[in-house]
Amino acid sequence: MAAISGIVHVSLLRFAFILLLTPLFWTLSGSFEQLESLDPERMQWPTIFVAILARNKAHSLPYTLGYLERQDYPKSRMALWIQSDHNIDNTSAVIQEWLDHVGHLYHHVDYYHQDSPNYFPDEEGANHWSETRLRHVIKLRQQALEYARKRWADFMLFLDADNLVTNPRTMKLLIAQNRPIIAPMLESSTAYSNFWCGMTEKGYYMRTEEYMPTVERKRKGVFPVPMVHSTYLVDLRREGAKQLNYDSPAEDYFGPEDDIIQFAWSARTSGMEMFIMNTEEFGFLPSALDENMIHDEETLKFKQILLDEMSHDTPEGYVFDPLVPSAHISPPNKTVTKMGFDEIYVINLKRRPERRKRMVHTLKEIGLDFKLMEAVDGLTLNASVLKKMGVTVLPEYKDPWADRSMTMGEIGCFLSHYKIWEEMVEKNLDWVLVFEDDIRFEPFFKRRMYKMLNEIEEIRLDWDLIYVGRKRMQLEGEHWVLGTTTMIHVTYSYWTLGYMITWRGAKKLLDVKPLTKMIPVDEFLPMMFDDHPDTKYMYAFEPRDLKAFSAEPLMIYPTHYTGEANYITDTEAAPDSRLVIEEDTGSSPIVPDLDKADSGDKPTVPAMGPSEGLPTPDGEPSSHGGEL
Repeated sequence: MAAISGIVHVSLLRFAFILLLTPLFWTLSGSFEQLESLDPERMQWPTIFVAILARNKAHSLPYTLGYLERQDYPKSRMALWIQSDHNIDNTSAVIQEWLDHVGHLYHHVDYYHQDSPNYFPDEEGANHWSETRLRHVIKLRQQALEYARKRWADFMLFLDADNLVTNPRTMKLLIAQNRPIIAPMLESSTAYSNFWCGMTEKGYYMRTEEYMPTVERKRKGVFPVPMVHSTYLVDLRREGAKQLNYDSPAEDYFGPEDDIIQFAWSARTSGMEMFIMNTEEFGFLPSALDENMIHDEETLKFKQILLDEMSHDTPEGYVFDPLVPSAHISPPNKTVTKMGFDEIYVINLKRRPERRKRMVHTLKEIGLDFKLMEAVDGLTLNASVLKKMGVTVLPEYKDPWADRSMTMGEIGCFLSHYKIWEEMVEKNLDWVLVFEDDIRFEPFFKRRMYKMLNEIEEIRLDWDLIYVGRKRMQLEGEHWVLGTTTMIHVTYSYWTLGYMITWRGAKKLLDVKPLTKMIPVDEFLPMMFDDHPDTKYMYAFEPRDLKAFSAEPLMIYPTHYTGEANYITDTEAAPDSRLVIEEDTGSSPIVPDLDKADSGDKPTVPAMGPSEGLPTPDGEPSSHGGEL
């Protein structure tokens, strides 16, 4: 009887033990919603060991660490292992400042840094993967893996120091998938991401049909892949995790000496399958770096992520939502410049605050000193206002696509640019740079602009206007400016996204009295450099001797195109000017007296004061080579 009682007692203990563990197994194999409903008083979250290797990443760490600290995961269940060495910037100081503020919140912190020497003896630059450097990184990753095991961590998260995991639910979502090794899909400005869909027998990248649909999220889910890298979560509780390594590939390994490839091979032979998850937007990483790229270029490339991801399309509209660095790291001192221009203007409608915020933030990030000018709003114009301004639309003008006259929005757009030309002449500004507010900048904007300005000076180019952003309407006739690699002779173009203009150029535009015979500004400029397909308007604009060119490749593009979500036009969607004038006056539009217009006083636009205080390809082919 005693024996039976003992057996019952042991069985009850086992049953109780199983009941105690049930929530854990249920959570790890359940959905994210089940994981979220975990009662913290009954169970603690799994422990995560976060490993970061940082070299020359002072420019990105404020964002990488900022988004790490904003993860919706208990910091008391996270340990940090950070290694930094061979820096030529203040990476170590950035990490130390951050740890001084938040390190005590984490369960454990190990931080090792050694800034001297700055380079490995056999490397040719900060991004050159020499043999010595590669061996060093493999050794450090192996150390991190072994240390995580000694710490009895449940999971290990490898996080590259320039990866931005912006989704605060990332850690919980990855754990909830219950996979051996899983990575959140990170996006870049190209097709580059942190996974491969195909790998050769020797461990090299292989193209597959599944890759692009996965990157573009046309194929959503959690998918097995042969390789994940940069940012990924490893389940160390699994039996196969004991065989994982970076440093000692199996005897049958014939691939290159490479940390991520050797680890992927180790995972496959250990039964630790890799997965990529793209069900949500998780964050960003820079596109692959050229090993010949210098550190300043790497910094600028990362800055492009900040510019590209400054605003987002949402069901509610285009929302200004910039990437945010850690509040616990001192921001770097940013200098601003006008790059030699007398002024840099940004045209913005008062009722478009999201665009204004984005442009102000963007130009500050690029480092440009600018003047924001309030645009003339076509919705505020009517026949009497136009008459007071001396504005008359060229009576025979018709939009070549919509078969209509100018809209009030197009008139407002013209007046906004006209105001800048007028201010240039009145203030004797030699040359200015003009931006509209619905643009995005191409990478290395300032560097490319400086190169073009240097070439202008070197060849003593005689110019009035140079487009830096436009809609190319034809390729024929657009050939290189002799002696340059940045400029072409321009032909008929649309859009006034951005351009440089001289005092002489502004004076030429004003001297033809354009307010008395107005056509849209992006039709007017080609007319003035005598390259417009519709010759019937030419009689109204003499002389047509504007010396115009274009940057090549272009430096700015629109944020949105016609038909895209959240595309907004404040020019074409406004009322037809003829209908407004007829409704207001009961008569047809005023026909200009061209003789009087040529000899009369110049009409003026009411003053529009500056406010306090913008940014990609549209698929147009680049017909020529370029600097970048």
